[in-house]
Amino acid sequence: MLHINRKIKKRSINSIIIKISLIVLCPITLVTLSGNYYCQRILLQQAADYNRGTLSLHMETVDTELDNLSRSMFMILYQSLNISRLLQGKDSDARIDELLNIKTTLAGYFNAYDNADGLFLFSPATKDYIQSTSGKESIQDRTKLKKYIKNVIISSDYLDKLEGVWHPIQINRKYLLIKVIKKDEVYLGSWIWADSLMEPLKNLEATSGTSFFITDNGNSPLSGQNLLIEENLKITNSALSKFQFGSRHKYIIIGIPSSTGNFRFFMVIPYHLVIQNTIFIEKLILIVYFFTLLLLAVIFFQIQSQVIKPMNALKNGMLEIKNGNFNVLLAVPKETAEISAMTDVFNDMAKDIECLKIKVYEEQLEKTKTHLHYLNLQIKPHFFLNSLNIIYSLALTRDYKLIMHLSKCLTDYFRYIFKSSDSMVLIQEELRHINNYLHIQELRYTTSFYTNLDIEAGLDFTCIPILLIHTFVENSIKHAYTGKALLVVDIKAARGKDDFDPNLEIVISDNGCGFSKEQLKELNTPVVITEVREEHLGILNIKQRLSLIYQDKASLQFNNNHYGGAVVTIRIPLETGRPALALT
Repeated sequence: MLHINRKIKKRSINSIIIKISLIVLCPITLVTLSGNYYCQRILLQQAADYNRGTLSLHMETVDTELDNLSRSMFMILYQSLNISRLLQGKDSDARIDELLNIKTTLAGYFNAYDNADGLFLFSPATKDYIQSTSGKESIQDRTKLKKYIKNVIISSDYLDKLEGVWHPIQINRKYLLIKVIKKDEVYLGSWIWADSLMEPLKNLEATSGTSFFITDNGNSPLSGQNLLIEENLKITNSALSKFQFGSRHKYIIIGIPSSTGNFRFFMVIPYHLVIQNTIFIEKLILIVYFFTLLLLAVIFFQIQSQVIKPMNALKNGMLEIKNGNFNVLLAVPKETAEISAMTDVFNDMAKDIECLKIKVYEEQLEKTKTHLHYLNLQIKPHFFLNSLNIIYSLALTRDYKLIMHLSKCLTDYFRYIFKSSDSMVLIQEELRHINNYLHIQELRYTTSFYTNLDIEAGLDFTCIPILLIHTFVENSIKHAYTGKALLVVDIKAARGKDDFDPNLEIVISDNGCGFSKEQLKELNTPVVITEVREEHLGILNIKQRLSLIYQDKASLQFNNNHYGGAVVTIRIPLETGRPALALT
């Protein structure tokens, strides 16, 4: 069966909680913001429609008064005045009577109506100009207005706009609406100041907090210029159909065009007046939103304290067990039954593992001691047979004195290797034993061996495995001594150069023929030893014992001297006491 391993991206519980919180909060936030925006737009549109009705009523009133004024002008010109008498001779009685009639008619109009600020009659042919005003303008304004009317009518420039509808003009930085009708080259006109049209709205401005102003059809202001300048309001035609925002949403603006003239009324409503009724709803929405945030935060912290924290404790406990520390006991949380049960199971498991570890450790230790003892016993008989041969040879020569001396040396030798089952001895004990062993060999071969000892000061009480140096000295005698030349064995012991990992370096060398290339390759190749063979008993025995005691912290290296002879370099951890066996 084909198994496909897919790498699954792992996510923490915290990231999952945050993701779920975002999934919940994002729609809530979106609905809250969009709902709030929608409600405000609806409210603004309703406020605009309501106030547009108020503004439309005022505009209808103004248009009605302007229509009435236009009809009154038509009746005056076509019914109340006799234009033919006005156009007679300059000094005729009929003309003078008609001029008086015109003045009386125009003045009488102001006594009956108040929907105009001024009336005038102008005859370019006779250059007669008669006017009657309400007195709202200054003499300078009245003089400039008279001059403007005469110039427009005489030059016929711009006259078509004044004859059609009520049209705005500017006099001395003031704006007014003017309209002119014509009969037989005689012109009758009327004007109304823009401020007069605003008079009925002042009370509404004072009570409602809104503002009003008038513009021409190009949206140039005829009144309320100060408000437009101070608030930097720019009027667009969108205010005529729906509403327009002004000055960074501080105001909304609505407008109504006139049906009788080239002007428009606009209302400016402060934004806060429109939405003041929704403040409670907005606060309520914000309270619900922040309550949701608070609830999610409480849930998050509850999960942190009752789930995440205990699970992190479980994870850390498992890491401690992974690192070999089985003496772990976690506090059992009381808030969550499931987490409490998991913690109890973990504590029981840690205790079981600790007991099992101790049992396995004791079994391994016993097994290792047994193996070491077996290896030591392998070495001890190895020399025992050779010793019996020496005694036998001396007995044949009947040299009983030498036999007694040799027996004493052999007794010390075997007492050393049989004195205990311990695998570690002091280096000075090992060197004393080697001297005894060499003396035995000298008695055997009736020759002398030269031994050069170079032991660094302070290392006499350093512990080494028993027979560690002896094994290689014995090999030098067995393989390097030929009986023809003096055998020299050098034994050096010194501390290693690594200050962070102190070790003992022992070098054993001789002046024999050294190792062959095949032997060096075989001896320096690390192999897993599963069986001790008789032909490699000594070296393989040392390798196994070093592996059991130090594992990979010990090394054994074989070389040849450049002048001949074998060199064995041993590196082991520097210990001044008897180290515990290293187990895996």
